[in-house]
Amino acid sequence: MRHIKTYILTGIAVIALSATAWAEVPKELKGTWVVDLVPSIQYMQTSPKWTDQTATHLPPILQRMSQAMYEFTDDYLVVSIGGKKKKLPVSLISTQSNVTVFERTVGGQLHTLTVSMMNGSNINVKSSFNHDLDFYLWKRGRVTTQVEPSVIAHALQLVLTSHENTVANPVAQWMSGKWGIGWRFSGGDNKYSNGYKVDHLIEQVKAIPGLSYVLFNLSNGADGSHYTAPHSVLSKVSPGSCARRDLFGEMATAFQAAGYQVLVYMATEGPAKLKHGPNHGRGPQSVHAWTSWVKAQYGSDDVETLKKAYAEVIVGEYAQRYGTLIDGWWFDHASFGNIDLIHKEITQANPKAAIAFNLSRKGAVNCNPDYEDYTYGHPTPLRRAPASSKSNLKMVTAIENSENGYHIVDGKPSLGHMFMPMKNRWNSGADVVWPEEQAVDWMQRVLQARGAWTWNVPFNDKTTELDLEAVDFAIRVGAQLR
Repeated sequence: MRHIKTYILTGIAVIALSATAWAEVPKELKGTWVVDLVPSIQYMQTSPKWTDQTATHLPPILQRMSQAMYEFTDDYLVVSIGGKKKKLPVSLISTQSNVTVFERTVGGQLHTLTVSMMNGSNINVKSSFNHDLDFYLWKRGRVTTQVEPSVIAHALQLVLTSHENTVANPVAQWMSGKWGIGWRFSGGDNKYSNGYKVDHLIEQVKAIPGLSYVLFNLSNGADGSHYTAPHSVLSKVSPGSCARRDLFGEMATAFQAAGYQVLVYMATEGPAKLKHGPNHGRGPQSVHAWTSWVKAQYGSDDVETLKKAYAEVIVGEYAQRYGTLIDGWWFDHASFGNIDLIHKEITQANPKAAIAFNLSRKGAVNCNPDYEDYTYGHPTPLRRAPASSKSNLKMVTAIENSENGYHIVDGKPSLGHMFMPMKNRWNSGADVVWPEEQAVDWMQRVLQARGAWTWNVPFNDKTTELDLEAVDFAIRVGAQLR
């Protein structure tokens, strides 16, 4: 291996090209690119020069290279190493298929730089000047902080011990680089449920460009005493707690048929109201009816038994009923549930369902590696700051510093996901709190880093519509994403 400075600077030197015709650079290449650690190591293994000892020399080189960044724009190329940036005029000579070639003359000799799109997400850069960059793959992203040696070591371990197979096809892979929109509609036997117009809602969602998935509820928001579908036990034990019409099933079926994947929201406190207490939601009578049933069936109504009953009876029935109609689950206030049992019930019904638990710890970091497939993604509590607050920027940078969008703990990947209210309240609010430019920038950064982004917007039960202002904002933002 070469000395680290030589290894990097020779690559930079080749990119210092003369300026002509830069505007012809393909849009797929424009933007910022950083080293993609795991794919790069895997690609290095295809080199005939790779030996069993090669990996021992890589950590300091990879740590330094992780601070390198290329930025292609319409006017120039920026090369950055460790925060030191240099603008370089360049000359493009050809673009064919997924290959873009630049050239320059150094000391009377012509040298080329060939940039190839790989697998739709990475680029590879090869120089005729030297071969130092040949086996690096670059991903969209930005260098924000220095990568810790432990991250480099873990990336090597993933590859060298074949743990990369765990990351090769993670459950939440379908969410990677995608975004969606979420809402809550009223559960229970209410005056609106029979009048909901599912087709009208789908047409409204279709107007938003680039959406891949939707997130809506089986239980009311932060309320485990109302449900948007019938339940064989709860509908009888607590009449009125469940919709008579299977609204959730209708919506899930219709949205999947329209090409969207479906995430479901659940309030983990369940009908026992373990977080908010019996005076919230349907009230003490409803809570008593449920806890009495649990005691009769399980022999106890202590907290752990109530958590067990929620997992087995409530989640279990819905998971079995809907199966693959649910592509993923998002559990609110999950510390008030038995996440081990919940996870088992879901994966037994659909092993491919992605699961997230809101444990109110860190919004975009893998804090639950044995159980979560994507991060719950909550911002700073809205009572402290709007979702657009710069205090939430750390979630964006955490995803940018992840491995292909994943936070990996003990070899277990959790896709970095941000779940952001568009207005000043989760399910209501007067105005969109996001400057349009900021929304585009943050979303673009998360998606380019292969994370996921979900907007949450208000829902109008009377008209079966998402908030019109929020939809207009989503349309404008979605149209600007690359």
